[in-house]
Amino acid sequence: MDLTQASTPAGAEDMPASQSSSNAPDGSRSAMTRVAKALGIAILAALIAGGALLLSFTNHSYVYTPSMWPTIPPGSMIFVEHEPSYHVGEVIEFHANGLIWAHQLIAIKPNGDLVTKGENPASRPDVFVPPLRMKDVIGKVVYAPKFLGFPQLFIHHPAYAWRWFVFELGIVGKVILGLAVGALVWFTFTRTTKHKTPSPAAASEPSHPEEEEEEEE
Repeated sequence: MDLTQASTPAGAEDMPASQSSSNAPDGSRSAMTRVAKALGIAILAALIAGGALLLSFTNHSYVYTPSMWPTIPPGSMIFVEHEPSYHVGEVIEFHANGLIWAHQLIAIKPNGDLVTKGENPASRPDVFVPPLRMKDVIGKVVYAPKFLGFPQLFIHHPAYAWRWFVFELGIVGKVILGLAVGALVWFTFTRTTKHKTPSPAAASEPSHPEEEEEEEE
């Protein structure tokens, strides 16, 4: 029986291998992090480019009043197409009283005047001077995605935009937003802590090299 082998602690011969393999996951994680960052940047660039193209070749505007809530709340972006004629029940965009409006067409009078109204239950039929006519109509609202207009709304009315943004999120959206903010804070904190923690190699180095020199003498 070989006493040398018997007295050797179990796993001692594997210690160098385990130390070298412990660095492999760190390298893999750093590589995965780089890939994730590159993928995130590519997706963000594609979204920005796609958004720029969409906004460049479409007739659109953002909504900043609640007159069409809840169908088209503040922070929505409306896309408009010109039509040869417009019909009662359609949401149209038009010029009136020096502003641009987007309200539902509720009536066309025999003399050609158009009657519009916001879909908000508290809204009343609009009164314009001079009356609204077909020549004032820009087009029909064909698409009104929510939240897409919030960037512009935040630029022009930040406090008002924030109130509506939180309101439109709802309970589920608020929970998701809270989790996302918490994850971002946790990730930032752990990354900062990791950078401040000394490495094992640095910790094993002698803290007083002058004492070793004296012992050798």
